[in-house]
Amino acid sequence: MAVSGARGTAEYEELSDEELIAAAGGGDQQAFGELYNRHHRHLWATAVRTARTLDDAEDCLQEAFERAYQLCREFRGDCRVASWLHRIVINACVDTARRNRIRLSFPMPEDPSGLASDDGVGVDRLDTRIAVYTALRKLPRQQVEAIIAVDVYGLSITEAAEALGVQPGTVKSRRARARDRLSRLLR
Repeated sequence: MAVSGARGTAEYEELSDEELIAAAGGGDQQAFGELYNRHHRHLWATAVRTARTLDDAEDCLQEAFERAYQLCREFRGDCRVASWLHRIVINACVDTARRNRIRLSFPMPEDPSGLASDDGVGVDRLDTRIAVYTALRKLPRQQVEAIIAVDVYGLSITEAAEALGVQPGTVKSRRARARDRLSRLLR
């Protein structure tokens, strides 16, 4: 798609994601700005759930959008633009975690009395959470991605496959292996 001259904001809003990414690949920054506006909220939520801290989430999201802008020309159209952007955000978060060698941490509330109730349920819940995160760290990255995409983010197998860039059967098998291993690790 060749972009000649400036477009009005309303014109961008009417373009599909695919048309916007093609325009952005041709150097149209406003087209990329519209993609940003459309997908920022969802991708921010993904970064927050995937990164360890809000600061990391902000950094990862900024890095992801910079990467996406640089890679616009290479978008092949074999998945939805939203899925492609989602994958870039996930990769940015994983890269940041690797770079920083971040250990899983649990933000503690300012008032720690909320962690445990008189009957100990709060402590049990925290213990379970720690056990699950510890077990997840023992799984291969691809299995963790599959189980998180489906069981945490609530994506369908097809959506998870699209987001991860694999076939649905691959998501099913990775998820099944992850669940089996988690079951053994958590016994």
